[in-house]
Parts: sequence; structure tokens; C-alpha cells
Amino acid sequence: MSTPAAPPDEGGPLPPLPPPGAVVPSPPPPPVPPGATPYLPPPPPGGYAAPGGYPVAPPAPRRSTSLALLALILALIGVIPLVGLAALVLAVVALVRIRQGRAAGTGMAVVAVVLSVVWMGGTAAFLAGGGWDRVRTAVTSAEPGHGVRGSDGTIATSGSVQTQQLQVGDCFEDPSMLGLADGETTQSSTVTGIPCTQPHDFEVFAVVPVDGSDYPGDDAISTQAQSACKAAFEGFVGVAFDDSVLDVYFYTPTSQTWSRLHDRSITCSVSEGTGTTGTLRGAQR
Repeated sequence: MSTPAAPPDEGGPLPPLPPPGAVVPSPPPPPVPPGATPYLPPPPPGGYAAPGGYPVAPPAPRRSTSLALLALILALIGVIPLVGLAALVLAVVALVRIRQGRAAGTGMAVVAVVLSVVWMGGTAAFLAGGGWDRVRTAVTSAEPGHGVRGSDGTIATSGSVQTQQLQVGDCFEDPSMLGLADGETTQSSTVTGIPCTQPHDFEVFAVVPVDGSDYPGDDAISTQAQSACKAAFEGFVGVAFDDSVLDVYFYTPTSQTWSRLHDRSITCSVSEGTGTTGTLRGAQR
């Protein structure tokens, strides 16, 4: 008995069947007709489908510049106490986050650091140089109740005057200085300025600058004050100090006022006791 031959239009023998459990690959998709949109598989989790179906990484998230911007704004007003320090801290935090890739704004953060350091350094120098004390002194002297000078520069209204602001020709009272014996000292930051036409105890006859750029010490500055005031006495009163019946008193800088208030002057005053009316300039006694 003969085996029948395969029909000529069936293309030969059939392929064998796959064994049980085998994975059968899917046939390739049919060709896309001209003008049709190709089918793309859905994007995988965490990625996006590129042309051709290949996954690509998602775009990097936009990094915020808000922290660096806030630091820069605070640095611009860093003259206010503690604001400059806050700006510096925020700027450093911003730079750390920028380096970690979690923020942006390197330029703003760097500018904030520079401005903060400048403000803080300037504030420290201002305070160390006694700037705040000088501002406070000026404001206090302008308050109501303080001595007011007239258009000619003399004290026209009685009131408190800073000892550093006393000028030649000013008349004043200072109970702590009146009656001091030789060698005794006292410290006064303010006195009561009085028009010289009214009864007063002291009159300024010289303001002498202290020698040197460093504080010379209490004894040295006292010696310089005695010498300088005696030398200037005759030019104001009209007779030498040793021939006069009047007394001389003086204010000198201390180590504190030297450094904090930039006090560099010796203020020499003349007195005949209490209740003097008028000036002792040219008194010749």
C-alpha cells in the first residue's frame, strides 16, 4: 500500500507541535499600512516610551530657587541686627542643597553669603569703635530738656550737656566736681549747661587734644591735663595760673570713653566758686 503524497499547494509537511509547557513566541505584528499610526506599547512604570517603544528616563524635576532667593533678600537688609546672621545661615543651607542637586540658585546664595559677611563685619566694627555710643549721645543731646545753643554757638537755654560737647566759653554746673581737693578725681558724663549771664560755677577756657593715638594711662593723661590747662590759662584769664586766685578743673578721657566714644580731648575749666555771673575771660585775677 502506498502513502499518498502531500498536496502540492500546502507547501510541504507541517512543523511539529511544541512540547507541552513550552512558550510559543507571538508572531510579529503585521506591517503598518501607509499613512497609519504605528502601535506603541504602554510606557513602563517610571518611564516614558520613546519612538520605537524603548523606555527612557523621566525628565529631572525642576529645582526651586526659593531658599537662595530668601537668603539674598535677607542679606540685602542685613544691616538690621540678626537679619544678616539669618541670611548667612539660609545661604549656607541653600548651597548645601544646591550641591546635593535638590535646589538651584548658586549665584544668589553666594551673593547672600558675601553681603551677610560684609554687613556682620561692618556692624561689629561699628559697635567695637563706639559708633552706637556716639549715636546715642547725639540723640540724647537733642532730646527736650537738654541745653540748646543759640545762633552764636553759646548755650542759650539751660539743660543737660555731654561733657564731650563742652566748648570754650560754655558755662555750666557740676556738683560732683565743685570742691574737689588737689589729687581728687570724679567722673561726669553730663553737666548742666547754663547761659553765662546766669549764675554758674564753671566756665570752659580751653579744649586740648590728647597726644598720641593710644590711651596713655590715667596718671599720664592727668599730668598732661595739668600742664595743658595751666599753659592755656593765661591766654583766657589774662594772668598766669600761679598769679591767679581762680581755680582750674579739667575733664579727661578714660580708657572706656577713649575706646567707646573716641574721646580724645582735655576740657579745661576755670572757677571762682559758686554763683559766678558773666564770663571770666580777661578777668586778670
